[in-house]
Amino acid sequence: MHLLPGSAAQVQGIFNPTVLPKFLRDQPISSAPTPLLASPLSSPARDAARALAQHTSAETDSRALLPGLLVGIDGGAGDVVAQRPALGAIWRGQGYEVIEDAAPTGNVVAIDELAALIEAAIAREASAPETDSAKAVELIAPEAEHLPIGWLPDKEDPARVSLGAGLADGLLSAEIAALLGRLEVDISITPWRGLLFHDLPEGDAEVIVKVLAPRGFIFDINSPELSF
Repeated sequence: MHLLPGSAAQVQGIFNPTVLPKFLRDQPISSAPTPLLASPLSSPARDAARALAQHTSAETDSRALLPGLLVGIDGGAGDVVAQRPALGAIWRGQGYEVIEDAAPTGNVVAIDELAALIEAAIAREASAPETDSAKAVELIAPEAEHLPIGWLPDKEDPARVSLGAGLADGLLSAEIAALLGRLEVDISITPWRGLLFHDLPEGDAEVIVKVLAPRGFIFDINSPELSF
């Protein structure tokens, strides 16, 4: 498995392609027709991104894919807004401020209304006779110190942390992917080809580092092996 920019993953080396479609159907996976970013350390941003993916993934065919239309949900830290998403929202504590044409609109809505608004905007873009959205979007590389890598304390509960990890070239073997699946930990792919292990007791986080660091996971933001 290769982690890709934009919180995406690509599975390669499939020897029995007839098995994969059924396997994917049996998984709780949603795939949006556009690049979809969410602030990785923000639960409201991740929740909105999941809701949006579920709204837009049903029966999407290749003709409806818009790889150049960036949709982003910012948790309030500005990490996703910095990528200038054409559509999306910013979490404002009580709701989501809608982003249109890469600018906040002042319109604050609930998560269901946000998903419906963005779904409608994506449909309009897909039906437009001329669009630049067929060209893949290129993300802006953030400064290294702002990346979610390493030990990330919880601001509300000092006894819990999140762990951010990078992988050399974003490569995740099938063996390691299976190991991650057995951890029973909430894991997300960051927009910058990393993994984030969410909401861990400090003791569990230490165990995960001891297990994964020898297997190629990078928890040091200053490592020269990190690539974005």
